[in-house]
Amino acid sequence: MLLLRMFIRLLIALFVISATVIPATAEGKGDLVVVPSSKLPEKAHRAGQAMKLHLVSPDTLYLYVEQDNGRSIAVFDVSHPGKIALKAFVTVDAPASFDFVETVGRHTELIRYADGSGNALLDLSKPRAPRIKTMAATNNEAYILPMREGGLGISGVVTRPYGPGASADYQVILPSRPQQVLTIRAVIQQLRDEANGTTYLVGSDGLTVIRDLKREEELEGTAPVWRNTIDDK
Repeated sequence: MLLLRMFIRLLIALFVISATVIPATAEGKGDLVVVPSSKLPEKAHRAGQAMKLHLVSPDTLYLYVEQDNGRSIAVFDVSHPGKIALKAFVTVDAPASFDFVETVGRHTELIRYADGSGNALLDLSKPRAPRIKTMAATNNEAYILPMREGGLGISGVVTRPYGPGASADYQVILPSRPQQVLTIRAVIQQLRDEANGTTYLVGSDGLTVIRDLKREEELEGTAPVWRNTIDDK
C-alpha cells in the first residue's frame, strides 16, 4: 500500500512538471517555463485589472499591478524573472479601475478610468510609493500626447482584449505541437519584456509569468549582473 501511494505521488509530481515546463522546440527556441500565481509572492494571487512595466534604473525593473478595482497597486521587482519579489503594496484609492495609457514623463504614467470618468496621472517618482495625481493638480506641467484619429481625445495602448472589464483566455502553443500546451483563463492584459522574453498575464486568477530560459541565458552573458533591490530616494 505504501509503495502504491509513493507511485501515485510520483505520477502527480511528473504531471505538474510536464504541465508547467514546455520543452525546447525543433526550431531551436529555449525552454518556456510557466510560473503560476501560486508560485509567486502572495499579492500575486489576487485578481488584477491592469499592469505596467517601469524601468527604475538600468538594472532594476518594476511591474505595477492594479488590484481591487483601482484601490491598490502591487509593486513587484521583476529585474530577474527567476527572483520576482514583492517590493510594496500601496493603497491609491482610485475612484474606479483604470488602464495604463501612455508614458508622459520619466516617472509619470497617464491612466484612464474604465468607467469613462476621465484621466489622471500616476506618479512613480518614488518607485515603491506610486500615487495618483489629478490632471488639474499638474496644470503647470506640459505633456506632449498623441491624438486619436479625428483629433478627439488622448490615444493610448490597448491594454484590454476587447473593452473595459473584458477578459480572454490565452493559450500557450508551440509550432512543433498541434495541441495546446496550457490554457490560462480570463486574462485581462498581457505584457512582454522584450529584453529577456518574459511574458506577464494578469486576470481573475492573479499574475502568471512565462519565462524564456534560453533568452535569459543569452542575456546573462551580455548584461550586467541583475540586482533585485534598489534604494529608493
